[in-house]
Amino acid sequence: MQRHLGTPAVASGTHGLTARSIGIIGGGAAGVLVAIHLARTATEPLDITVYEPRELLGEGVAYSTHDDGHLLNVPAGGMTALPEEPDHFRAWAGVRESDFVARHRFATYLRATLDTAIMAAPHVRLDHFRRLVLALSPTTPPTLSLDDATQRSHDHVVIATGNAQPTRPEWLPLSDRVIADPWLPGALAAIPPDAHVACIGTGLTFVDVALTLARRGAAVHGFSRHGLLPAAHAVVGPAPTLPDELRTPLQILRWLRSHTDWRAALTALRPHTQRLWQAMTENQRRQFVRLPMRYWEIHRHRMAPNVAADLHDFMRQGAIVVTASRPVAATLHDDGRITLVDNSGISTGPCDYVVLCTGPSDDVRRSTGLLGRLVASGVTTPGPLAIGVATDPVTGALRDCTGLPVANVHCIGTMRRGTLWETTAIPELRLQAIVLAEQLVETGS
Repeated sequence: MQRHLGTPAVASGTHGLTARSIGIIGGGAAGVLVAIHLARTATEPLDITVYEPRELLGEGVAYSTHDDGHLLNVPAGGMTALPEEPDHFRAWAGVRESDFVARHRFATYLRATLDTAIMAAPHVRLDHFRRLVLALSPTTPPTLSLDDATQRSHDHVVIATGNAQPTRPEWLPLSDRVIADPWLPGALAAIPPDAHVACIGTGLTFVDVALTLARRGAAVHGFSRHGLLPAAHAVVGPAPTLPDELRTPLQILRWLRSHTDWRAALTALRPHTQRLWQAMTENQRRQFVRLPMRYWEIHRHRMAPNVAADLHDFMRQGAIVVTASRPVAATLHDDGRITLVDNSGISTGPCDYVVLCTGPSDDVRRSTGLLGRLVASGVTTPGPLAIGVATDPVTGALRDCTGLPVANVHCIGTMRRGTLWETTAIPELRLQAIVLAEQLVETGS
């Protein structure tokens, strides 16, 4: 029951009361989860406006792909939007708890769950406003400036913009043969089946891009500093007990390495990662980001087993190749092809296309989106290590340059990574959404 602004939508049961207004910037998974739990929590009239340029809510970058080969990297049993119903998504999808479902189906599930929540709450009105928010003024109430030159105010604003776009290295030439963001609609469509494609980065984005292109017949060569690929999901044994004395990145890594079943060890560690991250000194956080972070990422964010099998089949055939190499320069040839040069001065053979698969940018100072503008204008400040923006670790309230909360402005998801580290997966997002819903409904201001 998504209603667009301009469509008559008089909520019944409001008894003439003035509805409180909440604006959600971003209509991907995080924003929709907030809307779901606001509707489920509110007992008085409430107007929710979701600002999302995409036609459909729930997609964002993560779930906008319609390639059936792009699967969730978490089994269906871990993807419920409703923690009190752990089987909610699995039952909706009609799959087993251990199955890995196409990502676009999760977006459909989120929309269906949101529709159900709105239908069950006649005092709640939802509007999907397909405009881009360019700026936020920390007035009381907060005011949003939109891309149509209009302004709108809400009692509370939730920033749920999700992952920032990848940061294009300055040394990559400006060319239609260089694809800086593979998740833009149709970004890979122009690459012909017989193309030779170089991908920079070999994480989960690379896996999806490489498989999409290899299935068409393209030859794909992935480059990253360590040449590491994400690990694959497998059956996990009983989780060990986490020792109380774990404090530093080195202690955590040694403990993880002491277990044969590292997946079980990560399962035991995951509920404590936010607490451990916040307890680290800035220097310890820097050590983690500089050295072991890549190893953490490939073990923490894993591939579905059948995706891993397909990837390794193509690698055995030579259609996908991965090399430990860090490109730092490129030459654009007259015929449009591109040669990459790594930090050792070694050149690749000319390729037809280059795809940036490094994933979203963590450094908000380099962002050209809303968060970057909020930092540049002094509304807020970067989070620890310039990752995301400064937020309260418990409430998600946006913090200004002095460390004080920006009145009635909260954040959810990726932008809290500098403060929480683990804040991108559905279990963390749904908990943040519930906490936010309870706060915003209780405050009533």
